[in-house]
Amino acid sequence: MNDKVMAISPSAWRLATSLAVAALFACGQGIERLSLPQQSAVLRLPAESVAAALQLSTVQTLSAADEHPLITTLPASMQNGCRAMIAAWGENPANTPQWGIRVLLRQPDGLWLALRCQSADPQVRQYYDERLAFVRPTSSTMQFLPFDRDAAADSRLFHVELGERLPVQGFEAIAFRVTADSDNPCCGGGDVVREQWLRLYVVSEPGVDQALSVLTLRDQQSHDDEQGDSRIVRVTQVDFERNAAGAVVAALTRSREEVDGKLRGTGSARYRWDSKARRFVAVP
Repeated sequence: MNDKVMAISPSAWRLATSLAVAALFACGQGIERLSLPQQSAVLRLPAESVAAALQLSTVQTLSAADEHPLITTLPASMQNGCRAMIAAWGENPANTPQWGIRVLLRQPDGLWLALRCQSADPQVRQYYDERLAFVRPTSSTMQFLPFDRDAAADSRLFHVELGERLPVQGFEAIAFRVTADSDNPCCGGGDVVREQWLRLYVVSEPGVDQALSVLTLRDQQSHDDEQGDSRIVRVTQVDFERNAAGAVVAALTRSREEVDGKLRGTGSARYRWDSKARRFVAVP
């Protein structure tokens, strides 16, 4: 398998088809969207929101944050997106949108947060969608880091967890494990897809830059009444090369893909750290 040139696979075609079906479902039911918006905006925060963010640094989780200043200052698109996503989960009176805030990491120059949209209904409490944000008190800003392109019919729910802190030349790279799951109360049937990425970010004076994104897992289970069930699993391992001082200078990926337990292909790629670009660059 060549990692650099790949044709559209049957699994990718099925995923595109399922998204199209979700779009038709949303339009037919008058549903605005099936997940939170993916935004890359930088939001200017009022003083009370900055102060509230600094107080959050000592609290790991705020499970009911609807009235928190950071939530009330969110853009209307995020607020409306949360309401629309929860509305797609049913008409149970208890099914009302609720925000949560998780503190992922406190750094000298800012705070990494996971902003969570969930339902107050205990029956669907295990479902939620999260977005990553970085609050910089010195500039009174909150920057949103999108996980993918925005699509109202995208029914995947994203979760984020803190990974490693990696020294690179001139910066510190912060790693996060981002998971997307197609299991969403809005929609039933279709392929079951679970994906996981390794995302590295660096903080500099201009803002936060995504330094590396690697899809480390894609597990797709399909059901077909005529052809039977099938499962495609692609796993990618990421290793880091370091110099004598311990700084990461390159990333090496090794991939393996199996179809119903049988090897279909392997691949590899190498990325070198570019301090001027503040990211890892693919090596031809």
